[in-house]
Amino acid sequence: MESDPQRAARAFLERWDKSYIDGAEVLAAVRQACPEASNEDLRAACDTVARGRPTMASANAAAALCQLAGLGDPLNTANKLYNESDRPLTEPQWFAWIAGYSYNWICNSGLRACYFEFDDRQFADRIRVYEAMGASTAAQVLREADRAFGAGGPAPTGAGRAAAISDELNERLDALSQRFFACGNEIFTRAFLYALEHPSDFALVQDQAGAGQ
Repeated sequence: MESDPQRAARAFLERWDKSYIDGAEVLAAVRQACPEASNEDLRAACDTVARGRPTMASANAAAALCQLAGLGDPLNTANKLYNESDRPLTEPQWFAWIAGYSYNWICNSGLRACYFEFDDRQFADRIRVYEAMGASTAAQVLREADRAFGAGGPAPTGAGRAAAISDELNERLDALSQRFFACGNEIFTRAFLYALEHPSDFALVQDQAGAGQ
């Protein structure tokens, strides 16, 4: 049964409408607004909001859950590991990195980036990442984008995909891009919740993240 402090924390989180994701900021804000809420209350409130309809509030609640679990910002950690560490990323770290990286890149360049700018490894995991995290709407949009290449789908290599470029294909990908952009709240909510399912890949990697410096 939901306690009064938990209910107050949940209501606060549901009203959170800032247009960016910052788990540390939202956690500090809910603690200040609901001083009677224990960490257990906050964890339960965050979990309820994070597992509801994907919104900016759900993404921030999921990010706050990572803070409560001692994971910091897993997407930031994955990005540091990718750019600064000599060690190969684990699959959860790679998935966290590609989820945020690919979404932001596609937002800047459209779905054409996925097919004509990603390297072959990034391209190969474009759908698998979102399926693994439970971002089913994003995965479905990418499957529909694959079908824009015809019955055989896109080629597995960048050169092969480049050979398929046409005005008609670009128009179809551009039309689907807006639908993918709209998946941002789902993608980031699910990415943070996915990190929570793999805490050992993110909790103790700060030294690892700086190992390549």
